[in-house]
Amino acid sequence: MIKMRNEVIILGRPIQLQERKKAQMKGVTIGDSLAYKFFDGEYHGMSLLFAEPKGKVAPPRSLAITASNLSSLFQLPIVFLLQTCPAYERQRLIDKDIYFIVSDKYVHLPMLLANERIRKTKQAKALSPVAQYLLLYHLQIENIEGLAARDMEDKIPYSYASITLGITCLEDLGLCQIKIC
Repeated sequence: MIKMRNEVIILGRPIQLQERKKAQMKGVTIGDSLAYKFFDGEYHGMSLLFAEPKGKVAPPRSLAITASNLSSLFQLPIVFLLQTCPAYERQRLIDKDIYFIVSDKYVHLPMLLANERIRKTKQAKALSPVAQYLLLYHLQIENIEGLAARDMEDKIPYSYASITLGITCLEDLGLCQIKIC
């Protein structure tokens, strides 16, 4: 994912962003209109409202409230465009089910099965413990093919972040394929 002037790239696909006019922002609080720049975009046929903080990024709880209010107002999923976000903060955003894109590194859009990290690390050479668990669970207990990582959370005793790392490990070793719908 790469953020540029009027587009973002999600999973290799450029998404054109169009800044929302003030006339289209009726009902938005003054605080939100001063704190964010708003853009319309579409990904896989789904309209999204992108919100880019103009200054300091609010804490996850505030972002969740803002996303809920804006989503209710516009009947669109809200995706925050963030410049930086440390790992602990990303995990808090994921736990609060806040959709976000972080500069050129991370994407969290579970409703579209898009959760990506642009990797600059080495590929796995051996199965991690989580990957082993996922593989054995799939082979011995229940077919998990086609499930999103978020859907596996209830079945597997690992966190969402660990599950996605396990899936990435399996993909690196050629034991599974990630399908983008």
